[in-house]
Amino acid sequence: MRQRLAEAHCRAETLTYLGYRLRTAMSQGRMPGPEMYVLKLAYARHWAATADLAMDLLGAEAMLGDFSPISTDGHASDDGLDDRWQSMFLSQYAIRLGGGTDEVQHNIIGEQGLGLPREPSADRGVPWREAARS
Repeated sequence: MRQRLAEAHCRAETLTYLGYRLRTAMSQGRMPGPEMYVLKLAYARHWAATADLAMDLLGAEAMLGDFSPISTDGHASDDGLDDRWQSMFLSQYAIRLGGGTDEVQHNIIGEQGLGLPREPSADRGVPWREAARS
Protein backbone atom coordinates (compact mmCIF):
# COMPACT_ATOMS: atom_id res chain seq x y z
CA MET A 1 0.00 0.00 0.00
CA ARG A 2 2.84 2.38 0.80
CA GLN A 3 4.28 1.89 -2.68
CA ARG A 4 0.89 2.51 -4.32
CA LEU A 5 0.43 5.69 -2.27
CA ALA A 6 3.88 6.88 -3.37
CA GLU A 7 2.98 6.13 -6.99
CA ALA A 8 -0.26 8.11 -6.64
CA HIS A 9 1.70 11.06 -5.27
CA CYS A 10 4.20 10.84 -8.14
CA ARG A 11 1.38 10.71 -10.71
CA ALA A 12 -0.27 13.75 -9.14
CA GLU A 13 3.01 15.69 -9.23
CA THR A 14 3.61 14.71 -12.85
CA LEU A 15 0.14 15.96 -13.77
CA THR A 16 0.82 19.21 -11.93
CA TYR A 17 4.01 19.84 -13.89
CA LEU A 18 2.41 18.84 -17.20
CA GLY A 19 -0.27 21.40 -16.44
CA TYR A 20 2.37 24.04 -15.69
CA ARG A 21 4.06 23.36 -19.03
CA LEU A 22 0.75 23.66 -20.84
CA ARG A 23 -0.13 26.94 -19.12
CA THR A 24 3.35 28.37 -19.64
CA ALA A 25 3.24 27.69 -23.38
CA MET A 26 -0.21 29.24 -23.66
CA SER A 27 0.78 32.31 -21.62
CA GLN A 28 3.72 32.86 -23.98
CA GLY A 29 1.48 32.60 -27.04
CA ARG A 30 3.01 29.30 -28.13
CA MET A 31 1.18 26.16 -29.13
CA PRO A 32 1.71 23.57 -26.37
CA GLY A 33 3.86 20.57 -27.25
CA PRO A 34 3.26 16.87 -26.66
CA GLU A 35 2.20 17.51 -23.07
CA MET A 36 -1.12 18.70 -24.45
CA TYR A 37 -1.82 15.26 -25.89
CA VAL A 38 -0.43 13.30 -22.96
CA LEU A 39 -2.27 15.22 -20.24
CA LYS A 40 -5.74 13.75 -20.88
CA LEU A 41 -4.46 10.17 -21.01
CA ALA A 42 -2.28 10.62 -17.91
CA TYR A 43 -5.15 12.21 -15.99
CA ALA A 44 -7.56 9.39 -16.89
CA ARG A 45 -5.05 6.75 -15.82
CA HIS A 46 -4.29 8.60 -12.59
CA TRP A 47 -8.00 8.93 -11.80
CA ALA A 48 -8.60 5.19 -12.31
CA ALA A 49 -5.52 4.05 -10.37
CA THR A 50 -6.22 6.43 -7.48
CA ALA A 51 -9.86 5.35 -7.28
CA ASP A 52 -8.81 1.69 -7.23
CA LEU A 53 -6.29 2.45 -4.48
CA ALA A 54 -8.91 4.25 -2.42
CA MET A 55 -11.30 1.32 -2.73
CA ASP A 56 -8.58 -1.06 -1.59
CA LEU A 57 -7.74 1.16 1.38
CA LEU A 58 -11.39 1.44 2.40
CA GLY A 59 -11.85 -2.32 2.21
CA ALA A 60 -15.39 -3.61 2.71
CA GLU A 61 -16.59 -0.10 3.60
CA ALA A 62 -15.99 0.87 -0.01
CA MET A 63 -19.20 -0.93 -0.94
CA LEU A 64 -21.32 0.87 1.64
CA GLY A 65 -21.59 4.29 -0.01
CA ASP A 66 -24.85 6.21 0.34
CA PHE A 67 -25.30 8.23 -2.82
CA SER A 68 -28.65 9.75 -1.96
CA PRO A 69 -28.74 13.49 -1.20
CA ILE A 70 -30.29 12.72 2.22
CA SER A 71 -28.14 10.84 4.72
CA THR A 72 -29.38 7.91 6.78
CA ASP A 73 -30.22 10.20 9.70
CA GLY A 74 -32.65 12.17 7.50
CA HIS A 75 -30.47 15.24 7.10
CA ALA A 76 -28.76 16.45 3.97
CA SER A 77 -25.01 15.98 3.97
CA ASP A 78 -23.40 19.32 4.73
CA ASP A 79 -19.85 18.55 3.59
CA GLY A 80 -20.64 16.68 0.36
CA LEU A 81 -17.59 14.46 0.89
CA ASP A 82 -19.17 11.40 2.50
CA ASP A 83 -18.86 9.16 -0.54
CA ARG A 84 -16.31 10.95 -2.67
CA TRP A 85 -14.04 7.93 -3.15
CA GLN A 86 -16.92 5.70 -4.22
CA SER A 87 -18.11 8.42 -6.60
CA MET A 88 -14.60 8.78 -7.97
CA PHE A 89 -14.37 5.02 -8.49
CA LEU A 90 -17.71 4.86 -10.28
CA SER A 91 -17.03 7.89 -12.47
CA GLN A 92 -13.60 6.75 -13.65
CA TYR A 93 -15.12 5.24 -16.76
CA ALA A 94 -16.71 8.53 -17.82
CA ILE A 95 -13.30 10.22 -17.52
CA ARG A 96 -11.67 7.48 -19.60
CA LEU A 97 -14.32 7.66 -22.33
CA GLY A 98 -15.02 11.39 -22.48
CA GLY A 99 -12.86 13.17 -25.03
CA GLY A 100 -11.83 9.87 -26.62
CA THR A 101 -10.99 6.47 -25.24
CA ASP A 102 -7.47 5.63 -24.15
CA GLU A 103 -6.91 3.85 -27.47
CA VAL A 104 -8.02 6.90 -29.47
CA GLN A 105 -5.80 9.06 -27.27
CA HIS A 106 -2.82 6.79 -28.07
CA ASN A 107 -3.47 7.36 -31.79
CA ILE A 108 -3.70 11.13 -31.29
CA ILE A 109 -0.42 11.16 -29.35
CA GLY A 110 1.30 9.10 -32.04
CA GLU A 111 -0.03 11.03 -35.02
CA GLN A 112 -0.21 14.61 -33.77
CA GLY A 113 2.22 14.60 -30.86
CA LEU A 114 4.98 12.46 -32.35
CA GLY A 115 4.27 12.96 -36.06
CA LEU A 116 3.88 9.25 -36.83
CA PRO A 117 1.89 8.23 -39.94
CA ARG A 118 -1.78 7.25 -39.63
CA GLU A 119 -2.67 3.61 -39.29
CA PRO A 120 -3.48 1.98 -42.64
CA SER A 121 -7.19 1.54 -43.31
CA ALA A 122 -8.82 -0.30 -46.20
CA ASP A 123 -11.98 1.81 -46.05
CA ARG A 124 -10.40 5.28 -45.83
CA GLY A 125 -12.10 7.55 -48.33
CA VAL A 126 -15.11 5.23 -48.72
CA PRO A 127 -18.50 6.81 -47.86
CA TRP A 128 -20.15 5.34 -44.76
CA ARG A 129 -23.07 3.89 -46.73
CA GLU A 130 -20.59 1.92 -48.86
CA ALA A 131 -18.33 0.77 -46.03
CA ALA A 132 -18.24 -2.96 -45.33
CA ARG A 133 -20.15 -3.97 -42.18
CA SER A 134 -20.46 -7.27 -40.39
